[in-house]
Amino acid sequence: MRKFLSLLLVLMLIPFVVPGGAKGLTNVTVNVSPSDRNAYGEYKISFTLGKDLKTGYDYIYIQFPQESTIPCTSCAYSHCSDCFKINGVNAAGAGPVEGLKNSMYLRLSTILTAGSKVEVVISQSAAFQNPSVPGKYALKVWTSQEPEKMISNEFEITSTKIENLKINADPEFTNAKSKINITFKTGRLGNIQNGKYIYITFPEEFTLPQTVKKEFITVNTEIPTEVKISGKTISLKIPSSIANYRDVTINIYSSFGIINPPKKGTYIFAVWTDSETEPVTVTVEIKEKDYVRTLIQTNPIEPDGVSGFFKSQVTVTLLPETNTQESMQTFYKIDGGDFKLYEVPFSISEGTHTISYYSKTNYITEDPQTKTLKIDLTPPLITFNFEETTYTAESTFVISGKVSEPSTLYINGIMVDVKSDLSYAKEFPIENGGNTFTLRATDVAGNSTIRQITVVLDLTTPVLTVESPTNWQQFKGKGVLAKGSVYPENCNVYVNGEKIPLDEKGNFDFTYTPKTKNTLLSINITAVYSLTGKSAEQKILVTYEPQSEKILLTVDKNTALVDGIEQTMDVAPFIDKNSNRTLVPIRFVSEFLGGTVDWNATTRTVTIKFGKNINNEGLKIELTIENTIVYVNGKEVKTDVAPLIKDSRTFVPLRFIAETMGFNVEWNSANRSIAITTP
Repeated sequence: MRKFLSLLLVLMLIPFVVPGGAKGLTNVTVNVSPSDRNAYGEYKISFTLGKDLKTGYDYIYIQFPQESTIPCTSCAYSHCSDCFKINGVNAAGAGPVEGLKNSMYLRLSTILTAGSKVEVVISQSAAFQNPSVPGKYALKVWTSQEPEKMISNEFEITSTKIENLKINADPEFTNAKSKINITFKTGRLGNIQNGKYIYITFPEEFTLPQTVKKEFITVNTEIPTEVKISGKTISLKIPSSIANYRDVTINIYSSFGIINPPKKGTYIFAVWTDSETEPVTVTVEIKEKDYVRTLIQTNPIEPDGVSGFFKSQVTVTLLPETNTQESMQTFYKIDGGDFKLYEVPFSISEGTHTISYYSKTNYITEDPQTKTLKIDLTPPLITFNFEETTYTAESTFVISGKVSEPSTLYINGIMVDVKSDLSYAKEFPIENGGNTFTLRATDVAGNSTIRQITVVLDLTTPVLTVESPTNWQQFKGKGVLAKGSVYPENCNVYVNGEKIPLDEKGNFDFTYTPKTKNTLLSINITAVYSLTGKSAEQKILVTYEPQSEKILLTVDKNTALVDGIEQTMDVAPFIDKNSNRTLVPIRFVSEFLGGTVDWNATTRTVTIKFGKNINNEGLKIELTIENTIVYVNGKEVKTDVAPLIKDSRTFVPLRFIAETMGFNVEWNSANRSIAITTP
């Protein structure tokens, strides 16, 4: 008995003499607030020490779940040292544990004794992010003196549930191949990332297809990336992210192959997502009734534009269904008229069209149904009030033009107002060199057109050098000599508004004929840079004494005096005995007046063309032999004498030709001569 008591005493003393605290930490608990998935949580971790911890020597270690996202711990500590507290006192340091994912250490700033309760608080400002998937998780905690990793209690990361779940089976009758329409709204934490899933569990009594045809399912009008069936659950991998508090519409079309139960009753569906994992249920009532109906199916299956528009060619298929064993016929019409028997799918042209349709068996006839399709295949056109590559010398440029239909217009990402007349205009700053602008117009159907323009800021200013005239230079005779050069060569040069020719090097040598009789003239020579319109100008005062040009013709004499110089003609002017009018050879007079002559032997027509008459106007005169009707610039004029042919030469009435050109004509009866002078 004495030996037994001695042994018992030894056993009772063992825990107090085993070094190192063999049991490790105890009572490890954790609390996370808020507990929302993906939220930045405040972590309160408490435990009881089994062994003393020394200041500046010992450490507390914490390992978070692999699903958590923790920042660079030393970085977090450096910008927020009071985010990490041990028993209410800032930790002396914090950092990651090398080689151990999602782990951190805390260095003590005070002594902690064995048996004491320790509370570690990591604030929200440290940006430790909760797991993205709701569920139960735990931490691991240990110290440098008690290295065994102790697992905490489970803490729950929560989420919200989907809201406003509604499910409709169409038709709602037994044994029918149904279209299933599901609508709900994502909750506060319900944002679903691209590539995540929505889950739908059907009642056991529904028949799901053996072969998955994902093209007959849409999620917010888009076909899922992947569709899987496991038992009575359909999983839909979404193609685009869905934010929280967003409406979701899922259409599972009858061609997918879901068949209603064979018995009437109320059936329970369940729906959830990867973000809101708690299933939400709703009931659907299935009724017992013989029916016939027509499913209208389009390709694309849903509008691929916006505002309910299709922007692709649409093919319509009509699918009759019945839960009887009778044969069926389907009839349809487009935009009125008589119903006709449906046999094969048909295409719908661009525009808005209403399709009416129904099916029937021997005993049941469906009420006519209608569906309106809006189809817009044509993108808007964008036009500009300038060339696609244009030049300017200004620091701003107004981009303007029109679109072909009501559209939303963006220029370089900036929305531009389109007016009721479909015009637009927006001023933009321009930098030196080429500036590219991208215009994107989108119509009400979602059709888009993109065009690009380049606006080049070119600060080139023409360099105009004028050799002649010089100020107060005197000119006599036919005009004023304008001579000089311009750089660059692709400029236009004007003398008092009249464009003058340049050679390939930009030189000009032009005699300008003044339009005034004034002796003191202002000669304005302007060079305009053709790309931007930027100009340089020189204004010069000269004196000018115009001299009249004169030709003297004598009847029945084949010589003429032109400005005092005798010239010989091949035929002489003569007086027509019938009209008593002087007729002259057409070629000689026309060339003197600066015209050209064209003879049409077939029509016996003479055409005289003048680049400019004395009034600086273009002129075309058409005369027909032995015809008093003359056409001047296309207008009919009657003369008192017709052109004629004599000695194989064409003669025309002198006075009519000269006065039409604006020259003065004088008759000297004494010596039977005609004087033609410029005004």
